[in-house]
Amino acid sequence: MTSRTNRALPIGTGLIAVLVMAVFAPVAGFDFINLDDDEYVYANAWIGQGVTFETLKQVFTGAYACNWHPLTWLSHMLDVRLFGLWAGGHHLTNVAIHAAACLALVAVLVHLTGAVGPSLLVAALFAIHPLHVESVAWVSERKDLLCALFYILGLGAWGFWVRQGGKAWYLVTAALLVAALMSKPMAVTFPLVLLIVDFWPLGRWTRQSFGSLVAEKLPLCGLSLIAAVITFGVQRNCGAVVSLDLGLAVRIANAVIAYAGYLVKTAVPAGLAVYYPYPKVIAVWQVAGASTALVLITWLGLRLKNRHPYVLAGWLWYLIALVPVIGLVQVGMQAAADRYTYLPLVGVFIALAWAAQAAVQWRPAAKPIIGAGLALMVAVLALGARWQLSHWTDSVTLFTRALAVTRDNDMAHYNLAVALADRGDIGGAVRHYTMAAAINSRHLQARNNLAAVLIDTGRIDQALAIGRQALAIDPNHADTHCHLGMALYLAGRPEEAVAHLQKALSLDPGHVEAANNLGVIRAGQGDIAGAIRLFETVLGLVPGHPQAAANLKALRQLPPE
Repeated sequence: MTSRTNRALPIGTGLIAVLVMAVFAPVAGFDFINLDDDEYVYANAWIGQGVTFETLKQVFTGAYACNWHPLTWLSHMLDVRLFGLWAGGHHLTNVAIHAAACLALVAVLVHLTGAVGPSLLVAALFAIHPLHVESVAWVSERKDLLCALFYILGLGAWGFWVRQGGKAWYLVTAALLVAALMSKPMAVTFPLVLLIVDFWPLGRWTRQSFGSLVAEKLPLCGLSLIAAVITFGVQRNCGAVVSLDLGLAVRIANAVIAYAGYLVKTAVPAGLAVYYPYPKVIAVWQVAGASTALVLITWLGLRLKNRHPYVLAGWLWYLIALVPVIGLVQVGMQAAADRYTYLPLVGVFIALAWAAQAAVQWRPAAKPIIGAGLALMVAVLALGARWQLSHWTDSVTLFTRALAVTRDNDMAHYNLAVALADRGDIGGAVRHYTMAAAINSRHLQARNNLAAVLIDTGRIDQALAIGRQALAIDPNHADTHCHLGMALYLAGRPEEAVAHLQKALSLDPGHVEAANNLGVIRAGQGDIAGAIRLFETVLGLVPGHPQAAANLKALRQLPPE
């Protein structure tokens, strides 16, 4: 590198770090959201216990929240130890990891290509693109950030191994892959992306046989396969792998549309939401248009592979890195997600940045115009990211925004209802629970929560009707029996209430609300010993449970019979 590029690199990386902090600084005042953050942090009892033998055992052998990502769990444990449940501290950790990934991306691309300018542009786009706001602003998406950081560092270690040889750098590459996989299993694509890096910028495809390039990556493929098997097993066993009554053809059609849709949102990042519901109907023209676009881009990349190999390399990076989350195996209920683009878009940014460099080399006189255009693009994207970030302040703001830019979004209605109920806006909660259930007739939890709110506001007849609807959907759901039991008790039918509460406990022996409610009924029936046992059970499950503690104290103060 020249002395000029030597100066540009530290200045450029410093500006990227400043840009990240300038865009994402407001997260220090943000709250947790009620989607996954409860399971990951603020309602996760063992995360708050810190690093002990038992919690480490849970981290490495458990499958909490339908995921196996022990390094992610460890990072949340450390955050709780450092910040307690101050959400701002958890958010700032996300920003710090994102900034580290941006700087690592610059260093690795410069190491692999020797080109400073394009590497800085890729990192700048990665740093502030609005599609990446979700991964940074959502505490639960810490896994995206950690996975990307280790993934990028692994590419750099691979570059050292290719150029220097020896076992050490190969082992470092493998260790970084393991760290990425233990942060988020999306890193299973790493060996395939290494093949792309071998094509460009390392140029190994012209020097070695393709078979030898594949063979040297087989141990890394083995690590990815192990992680894929563990992840699929965990998610299938906990019910995260869902059918949605969709055939393979429909899932492929949605995947094709998603591939093209992410590109559209990359170019015009408008209408972004935390959740995109699966479409009720997929139009043929959408599939045809998306397929045509993907084929044409692939054709263009193949045509340019000799003169401009970065186009094909970047495009293949994008296609391959998205495979684990494109929906061929349906995990969750969403049709797409902004966070899925966090790593894949690096490929698109690479193609764009090196194309800009080629344009400057072709027309040197246009360099000021191209430079000004790229600077304007980064500035506009930074403003867009800051705008998108403003929707992540809290759950009410986030899901209100989702409802404004999507249609038939039962999940957004449901989570908004939960947030409104927590704020004491019972009317709003009832309205949005009702809308969630109307959109998705099988949204069981919306009905259960609606029944609970109706019970709390004394609308027992309505709660009974909703409870019976929920029971018709799934007669073996503990929450349904719990809420129906309490509604029956308040309706003056204690024996029926007891039957439903006992059914809830048989389905879920750790159901705290059912045990507490049954204790209340037993006490009212004069079974003081039985009630005491139930309240003690609740306190064993949730130490300090306020209702159970108060009920138990009151019973123990009763005079002996």
